[in-house]
Amino acid sequence: MTLRAKGILIALAGTTVWATTGIIISYLLKHYTLQPLTLAFWRDLIIACTMLLLLRVARPEALRITRRDIPFFLLYGFVGLAAFNGMWTFSVQFNGAAVATVLAYS
Repeated sequence: MTLRAKGILIALAGTTVWATTGIIISYLLKHYTLQPLTLAFWRDLIIACTMLLLLRVARPEALRITRRDIPFFLLYGFVGLAAFNGMWTFSVQFNGAAVATVLAYS
């Protein structure tokens, strides 16, 4: 497989995952007794642990950060990503997947 073909497959896979996330979140919120922040927490935790495991196996050097960068990564993770995912999950619950996605990414 050529590098271009791999790139296209990765782009298609990423687009598919991104496009179905709102639909899956909407389904989970409607059919299970999950609160939006609970769902956002578990989603973030599972993704963080999965990425940590994959990076540890595939590219351990990517996990090395300097001590002075730790506050940035903690702030970005807990405030930036957690707040975004929490608000987006609330938006999916109240506005639906399509409207929430447009609001979040525009």
